[in-house]
This record gives sequence, structure tokens and C-alpha cells, in this order.
Amino acid sequence: MSAILYAAASAGCLWIAHRLLVPLGRRTAILLALLPLLLTGPALLTGSVYAPVDLPYMASPLREERPEYGIDRIHNGTLSDLYTQIIPWKKAAREAWLGGEWPLWNPYLYAGDILAASAQSSPWEPFQLLSMLIPFPDALTFLAAIHLFLGGLWMFCWLREIGSREEGSLFGAAVWMFGDFMVFFLEWPLGVTFRWLPLILLGVRRVVRRRDWSSTLLLACGFALAIFAGHPESVLHLVAIGAIYGVWELATVRPPGVTRVVSRAVLAGALALGATAVFLLPITEALPQTMQHFHRSEVFARAKRSVPPAIAGARLVTNVVPFRYGWAREEMIPAAPAHPLPVTSYPGSLVFPIAMLGLWRSRAPERWLMLGLLLFGWLAGVDAPVVGDLLAKLPLFDIAINDRLVAAALLALATLAAFGVDAWMELADNRLPARLTLGALVLLGGAVAAMWPAMREGGLSAAFLARESGFHLVPLALAALALLLAKLPREGFVLLMLLFLGQRALEIGDEVPTVARRAFYPPFDGLELLPREGEPWRVAGQYFTLIPQTPAMYGLQDVRGYQAMTHREFAETIPIWSTEQPVSFNVVTDLTSPFVRFLNVRWAIAPPDRRFAPEGWRLVSEPKGMTLLEIERPIGRAFVPARVRINIPPPLVLEEMREERDFGVRSWIAHPSGGAAPGEIENGPGTVRVTTRGMSGLDLDVEMERAGWVVVSQVAWDGWHAYDDGRRIPLRRANHAFLGFHLEPGTHHVELRYDPLSFRWGGIISLLTIAGAAAFTIVRRRRRPTTPGLQ
Repeated sequence: MSAILYAAASAGCLWIAHRLLVPLGRRTAILLALLPLLLTGPALLTGSVYAPVDLPYMASPLREERPEYGIDRIHNGTLSDLYTQIIPWKKAAREAWLGGEWPLWNPYLYAGDILAASAQSSPWEPFQLLSMLIPFPDALTFLAAIHLFLGGLWMFCWLREIGSREEGSLFGAAVWMFGDFMVFFLEWPLGVTFRWLPLILLGVRRVVRRRDWSSTLLLACGFALAIFAGHPESVLHLVAIGAIYGVWELATVRPPGVTRVVSRAVLAGALALGATAVFLLPITEALPQTMQHFHRSEVFARAKRSVPPAIAGARLVTNVVPFRYGWAREEMIPAAPAHPLPVTSYPGSLVFPIAMLGLWRSRAPERWLMLGLLLFGWLAGVDAPVVGDLLAKLPLFDIAINDRLVAAALLALATLAAFGVDAWMELADNRLPARLTLGALVLLGGAVAAMWPAMREGGLSAAFLARESGFHLVPLALAALALLLAKLPREGFVLLMLLFLGQRALEIGDEVPTVARRAFYPPFDGLELLPREGEPWRVAGQYFTLIPQTPAMYGLQDVRGYQAMTHREFAETIPIWSTEQPVSFNVVTDLTSPFVRFLNVRWAIAPPDRRFAPEGWRLVSEPKGMTLLEIERPIGRAFVPARVRINIPPPLVLEEMREERDFGVRSWIAHPSGGAAPGEIENGPGTVRVTTRGMSGLDLDVEMERAGWVVVSQVAWDGWHAYDDGRRIPLRRANHAFLGFHLEPGTHHVELRYDPLSFRWGGIISLLTIAGAAAFTIVRRRRRPTTPGLQ
């Protein structure tokens, strides 16, 4: 199914590109569609899953199932964010859409969390929406393949736009598609955002040179699609690169009416912001509430961002010799100065001599801009002195991780390589490319030989170095020989292209594993014991059992989580009941913590072979790979505490909650109506019965004997609303980070809904923007029927 959807989607995109951007020959279109199969083909054509879904098998209970599902080894641990964040977020967004809801709230981590407003769930990304036509395991494979394809397609179109030949454009597209940066971030929203960079550059060029509505609309579409990809920080970087290119175009072309050009570029940006307001406004509302925003603005922005020259130089080396410090997924020198992830511009050693040929012999004026982008991307990518600190002084860049600008260097190498092929095709023979390839072999071989003793002393094995050196150098030797033997440049180019694809398959072909479809989060023993009906409840995986957010893949609401935008007040409660790791998720170690009970935890999935249940818990079952425990006195998702402490200063609330033994007896309410003095009062009593309303709402049937406060263990993100029999009632902060509201004596039916106004206003703005742009386009076409679209 993933192969069928990929074939249909890629054909549709090729048709759109051919009609609206640049002409595409049939052979070129087929090659562009086939190139992604270099990495995704085995999964796409066999119905397997191209994603790191072997990683959940590192921990119980799936660890005990590895032989059953053919997981003989754990493949690449550096992809951990994909299975602990990105895949579960996408699953939650998908579930919301298919359930007929807006993808606003994620009940599967912490005590509920934002979904669309966390950005990286990418719920509005067009191809993610398209992937909902097929089952989720197939969708992941489709998304990986279409990501590679779109990156290559837009790069091809942009290169053709700036005058590159078909051969050069195809080679440049492959270099961009299979560069280390793009492949590593293949299934991250970060990588999906950057795939739109060539399309944005194409839009910038047309706005400068054509200055018409179609060009403005094209640029706006490029920006909007990049925003919907789900990584706003990377959109900032795309805008920066696009602005640099726009200034270059203005200086080179010197068009009449510069003001008109700039105004059209600004209009394109405004249209993109308006069209994506439904996505951006909730993010803008949520961001100030997060721990990460506080850290970025108060700590990160004020820190020195550059590194000493020696460290910057050491990091630069990995753009040319990527295995200098090993691979984090396999062997790595401890305390290496380079980033543990392959955040580099390395495109394969075969690209370097061709890029050098492009810089030397091409007549394209853009080659000098590309040289500048190459140097800038390299220096920004290693946080070099001056560059790193200058970027950190710019608004927004001061809170951004700017080493991702190394993608500009990959773009430059791909473009220069395309220019190199163009220059090569004008030669009479292959001698010059062969000489440059031999020169690259000598230089890189000498560099590897010089680094070899230090790499061995650092702990890299001889076998690892021999293999990686072979992948790095042997293709250069083979290419030089092939070019000397080939008679015509076109024949030499075909051989070089094949060798390049072979080299990249060897170097990065195993970056992401292909896993059998049946191994995609299979059921495990004991899962059937967890009831799915009745009042909502949460689970707690103890230690690393059923690693967060693996429970989400089984429809289980786990109080652990891993989030890029964590509610600040909720994060402040984490030390009370769990242990936060230096990186990644929090770990529940003490199941007897009263706060764990307050969080509506009813079931615990503990490590196997427990000899006794913790105090307050009973042992239910000991299936293979885990111990299933049930709490003896659960607290409901919503409850009426016996006593409440009101208007206690937040720092004291945290201290007092740390000592509390039963939150069902005593809870804390901040800012109650009437501005009561700080103190403790009796509350209720009352009873609450809770039922869920989809993913983002709760229905509460409440009986109150006396007036009092109801506490709900849902994280109090702005956007929650409460209605008592249809009448809006105020919500207050309970237990520092959760929801509370006050009711009078009697019977009440309370609806709790997560429905932020930012989403409603954003939706209105997006609809008006898209409708206005469409109406204006239609009117223009009717008045000027002979005007081509985006041609």
C-alpha cells in the first residue's frame, strides 16, 4: 500500500512540477521517482516499515519478544527521538483526525499535553494527511520515500531554473537528497522543513526576475509548506538563506523597482503566515508557557555560543571525513569534539572533485554565492568564533540552535556539483574530471592516513576504520579509472552517477532500519489484562519498562513523557514524583509516591521477576517480560479533596506538595474567586464520575453535598474551558499545574474541553487568507485568460 500511494503521489507531484515549474522529460521524471528507492526500496516494495521501530525492543516487555519478530540487533540508537517523540506524536494526530476531531490534545503522555501546538506532530502537513489513506506502519515508509523524492524534485527544478543542464540538475538533486544532513533527519520535522528550501529559492528568484502574482504565490506556497512541516526554528533558517539569495539576486539582476520586488517578497511571507495561522497561533500561545522557552530566552540566549577555534576546526573535519570521531550509532571516540549526530554537510567524497570542477570551470554567476554559502554553512554548523556569536546576537537566532544552518553548505555542494557536471558535458573528454578525482583521492587519502593514529588511539577499531576508509576512498579510485576508460563525457557521467549512488548506499544505506511489518509494536503478554472501558486511567512504566512513549502506540496513557515543549509548571512537579534524565524522558522509580496516585495512575508496568508488590499496590500478573501491578486506592481523573489549601505562594506549594501523603485528602488551589486569604479550608464532600469525550474532552457528573472545589489531573495549558450544564465557569490552577473549578451544592454535569481561542482565530485567518488568495487568482485569470500560471 505504501508503494501504491508513493507511486500515485510522486506522479502527481511530477505532473504539477512539469505544468507549473519546469518541463520534465519522461526519463528524468522516472529517475527522480526511482532515486528514493536506493534507501526505502526494500521497505517500500516488501511492505516493511522504514523506521527505527526496533528501538522499543531495547526494554521489557518487547525485549523478550525479539526472537519472535526477528529483531536480532538494535540498529541505530541515535534515532531515539523518532520512536520516543515523532512517531507517537504522529500516531496521536492521526488518531484525532480519523476520529473526527481537531488534533489539539494528546492524552498519551504526562497528564495530557498539547498536540498541534507542540509543532512537531505536524498535523497539517499535506503529505502526512495524505498518508492517512493507508495504515500507520505503511504510512511511515511512504513518508520517508516521499520526503526524499520531494527534496530531489525541488532541487532539480531549482537547478533547471538557474540554467543547469538536465544531467547536472539530476546529479545535484541526488547529492541534496542523499546528503548526510537530509538522510539523518529523514523522518524528523526538521528534515521535512528543509526539503522545501530549493522550492523557496526558486520562488525568490522568480519574485526578483518576474515580479508577478504567480511568483508571489509560488514563494508563499513554499514558505507555507515549510511551516506546516512542523519545525518553526528551521523555518527561520530557511528564511535567512532565502533572504541571502534574494539580496544576491537583487545585486546581480538589478531589476527596476526594487521596492516592488521587496514588497512582493513581504506579501508572500504575509500570505504564508496567514495561511498557516491555524498552526502558528496555537504554537505562539503555548510557547511562553513552556520550560524550554524560559531556558532558551533566559539562559541559552545569554550564553556564549561559539566554541574555541581548535574545537571548531576539529568539528569542521567531519564535513569532509565524516567518520573522524566514529559514529554515535556504532563506534565513537569518547568526549569527541564533534556533534554525536551526523549534523554535517558531507555528501559523499565523489561530490568534492565535481563541485571543484563547477567552481573552477562553470560560468554560472551563482557559483560565487554557493562558495559563500558553503563557507557560511560550515562555520555556522560548528559554532565557529565570530559567526556563532554574531548569529546569537540576532533576534530569534539568539534562541535558535543555529548549527542546523550547515544545510546551507549541503545546498552549496549540490549546486556546485550540478555546475561541475554542466562544465564537464561541454568538454571533449573525461581527462579533467579524472584528474580532479585523482587529486581528491590523494588529498583525502593523505588526510585519512594522517588521522589514522589519532583515531586508533581514540578507541576506533581497525576494522571500523578500514571499512569506512574503503567506503570513502575506493569509489574515488574506481571513478578515476572509469573516467579514464570512458570515451565520452556522457558515458563518464553515467558511470560516476552509478558509483555515487553505490557509495551513498554503502555509507548511509543502514542509517534507518527496515523492519518487518509484523514487528511494528506487536501485542505483548499482559496487554489484554488492561481494561479499555469505563472511567479513564493512566499507567506508569517503572524505570525503563515499556519505554516512553511506547505505551501511546498501544493506546495507553502513560504519565512519563518526552516533549520539546514541556509545560513549565508541570515540569516543576516532575522532581516530586519521578526522575528526569539529562536528555529525553522522565523515569518513574518510586511507585509509592502519593503524586503518582494523584496523577490517576491505576496500573504500573514494572520490570519482570518482582518478588513483592510495593506498598499500596497489588500484583495482578507476571506475564513474560514484565510485572503488572494495580494500585489499591486509585484517585479518579477528577475528584473532590477533603481539604484544600488556597492562595499559597507557588514556591511554597511545591514544598508542601513534596511532603503530602494523600492528595485525595488535601489539594492546593491558586487564585480562587473572591480573593480569599491564604489558608486551609474544608472542601465538599462530593463525588465525581468521569467519562472521556474523544481525545480532548472530559464529561464529569458531579454530586456536591456542600460547595467545594473539584480537582482534575489534566495539565493546565491555556485553552481549557469548563461548562456547568452549558454555563461557562472559571477554571483555576490546582496542585500547581493542573485544573480546578468550584461548584455549588447539588448535581452538575460539567464539560471540560481543550479548545484554545488561538486555534479558532487561527482557523478563521487561514480560511480568509486562502480564500482571498484563491479569489484574487481566479479574478486575475478571468481578466487575463492568456496569462500562464506559474510558468
